[in-house]
Amino acid sequence: MCIRDRFVDMARLLEGIGKLDDAADAYRKGAARTNDPLDYRLQIAEMYRRRGKFDQALTAYEGLRTEFPKDMRPLMTMAQLYEQTGKDEKAFAAYELLLKSDPKQTWIPGKQAQVLIRLKRWNEARTLFEKQIAQNPEDYQRYADLARVYTEEGKPDGYLDFLKVQLEKFPFRRTLKAVTLDQFIQRKQEEEGWRLLRENAEEYGKDKLALEAYANLLIARKKDAEALAIWRRIVALNSKDIPAHTELIAQLDRNNLTEEATKLLESLNDRADVTAEQKRPLRSQLAYRYVQQNRKEDAVKLYEQVRKQTPGDVEVIAELANLYVTLERDADAIPLYKILRESSSYPPNVRAQIAVRIGELLEKLGRKPAALTEYKNALRLDPNAQNASAAVKRLEETK
Repeated sequence: MCIRDRFVDMARLLEGIGKLDDAADAYRKGAARTNDPLDYRLQIAEMYRRRGKFDQALTAYEGLRTEFPKDMRPLMTMAQLYEQTGKDEKAFAAYELLLKSDPKQTWIPGKQAQVLIRLKRWNEARTLFEKQIAQNPEDYQRYADLARVYTEEGKPDGYLDFLKVQLEKFPFRRTLKAVTLDQFIQRKQEEEGWRLLRENAEEYGKDKLALEAYANLLIARKKDAEALAIWRRIVALNSKDIPAHTELIAQLDRNNLTEEATKLLESLNDRADVTAEQKRPLRSQLAYRYVQQNRKEDAVKLYEQVRKQTPGDVEVIAELANLYVTLERDADAIPLYKILRESSSYPPNVRAQIAVRIGELLEKLGRKPAALTEYKNALRLDPNAQNASAAVKRLEETK
């Protein structure tokens, strides 16, 4: 057994029978025989903390801070223990040292702010939470934390004033709009909140990000018709913004304006200023829409265009092959299914079923020898391929 294990085991045994001072001595003896004495000495402080001996634990931690001033390991637990024992001024100072040693510890300002609230140092607490909001403006919890400062100070109106100022500065922040509305709702003034947000949207009526943030809030609060009006405005202001157009299409569908959505998608597909790269997903979307609307001939034309642009896309090939079969163009479907049968995108059992499908189409066209070959291909890919064995037997008997 190594020296460390021997002293640690001894200390834990003594702690277990309540002899804490003797356990502390065991840890000290271990510390005297190691290159990292702080590791042992920290366990003394931890032992006192576990046993509810908070004064002794803090004395131990503070002694370690004096003895090892450049080592931050005692600080975190010490700061938490200061909080636990109501020593908030010391807790704040400990957190401050931790933050200076590692500014990347973004959780520390939140802890400091909580301490400041208990100390009723309202301005400092607000400043910390406002900095956190500035660093992560879409974090809803930071707004809730700031609201708590104003509430506990007894100045809830101050929080709403803060939000209004922020709304003027940052009209594109989505969470800011949501928390502003929620504040009005809490005050049973929801319509007043919407009026403020509408006015803000009008004021920044040419700012795409501001309008998007407002539209998204409308959608989240089930105001689909109003959101659609905002997206119409966004597209009118940004005629070459393809993502904005596709979002408008989605909102038209959301409002059951399917025909208008289809026409808009068709117009995008026909526009000369839309690049081939941009048209590729638009055509796939439009082709799928045609299938849903039972406009299969239109869908075939579009999928044929898409396939020319992406000849190796197995999803497009499969969709086009299935459409050909639906339109009884079996001879056109077979070559596409053969491509799928050889595709490594599918596992052998799926490829076997594709071979069976090819065999069925060939039989339908009266090409029985070729059909027999496909059924045998299916069995080579998957000996248990459904319907393949029966088909082979049937066709061989009729030779």
